[in-house]
Amino acid sequence: MTQQRRVLITGAGSGLGRALAVRYARCGARVACVDLTVERSEETRAMLAGGSHLALAADVGSDDAMEQLQQAILAEWRGLDVLINNAGIASGGSMVETTMAEWRQILEVDLLSVVRGCRMFLPGMIAAGSGQIISTASFAGLAGAPGLMTYGVAKAGVVALSEQLRAEVACKGIRVSVI
Repeated sequence: MTQQRRVLITGAGSGLGRALAVRYARCGARVACVDLTVERSEETRAMLAGGSHLALAADVGSDDAMEQLQQAILAEWRGLDVLINNAGIASGGSMVETTMAEWRQILEVDLLSVVRGCRMFLPGMIAAGSGQIISTASFAGLAGAPGLMTYGVAKAGVVALSEQLRAEVACKGIRVSVI
């Protein structure tokens, strides 16, 4: 009997994260739905086919919260097969209108959350010799647009991080892609 894939999705409480959770569950995977509140995660988990799914809460912008998430996953599943770094927030504004607090918030949530997810779960994938990391970016990370300064820069960072990580871990049996 083959083991069900273990898939963790941040931002699974709505939108693309929820759609990905439904898709992976429909294909037979065990899904850990992660969002800011357990209520939002539970709404998604309740929609999933099959069993053994998890509803967890974590602020992806927090080192401590991501470490607690890692411990919960290790306790429940002993690791992951697929990590989907999907959580993010939108922002707008020009360079001169955007405060440093806004910059810090968008970078913590939209870019550094991807770094946190990879740092937390990549070691287990390397040890297993397999795994997949998928991170959500945006066309705004590839082409500049007025009024999207912080968001575009953060998502460009996700693209660059994903390309660097792909080069770093391809020989270790780990696939990396960016949406």
